[in-house]
Amino acid sequence: MSLLTFQEIKTLDVFCQNLLNDTIRFAVIVNNKGRVIAGHPNNDHKDNANDGTKQMMFMSLVLEMSMRKDSNNVQGEIEYIAARRKNILVLSIPLSDNLLVLFANPKEDPAVILEQVTLKSRKYFESG
Repeated sequence: MSLLTFQEIKTLDVFCQNLLNDTIRFAVIVNNKGRVIAGHPNNDHKDNANDGTKQMMFMSLVLEMSMRKDSNNVQGEIEYIAARRKNILVLSIPLSDNLLVLFANPKEDPAVILEQVTLKSRKYFESG
């Protein structure tokens, strides 16, 4: 785990902010301990979960991703993990040593959202 500079955190924060739209309601980046290091909820999104509930969810998502990465050598690297619930679609996407967590409209296609995120991530992380 490497420590992020203020500028790196600011870049991640802006990246999350720019992901928000009518489909993506919430975008945060969590570290390998499940702690939020950057990100934003959509101001229009009403979230009933308290901070403790979110923290537990983030920790469980990080644990799930870590456990699934154990099979990377055989099955290939994980692109994302999606959980569709009645009221929300939760996407966990590995981002370097961290995890991008998105809450989206449950009627959306996770593959389409992933494509949008991939295109936007190039602007922030591959432009050098």
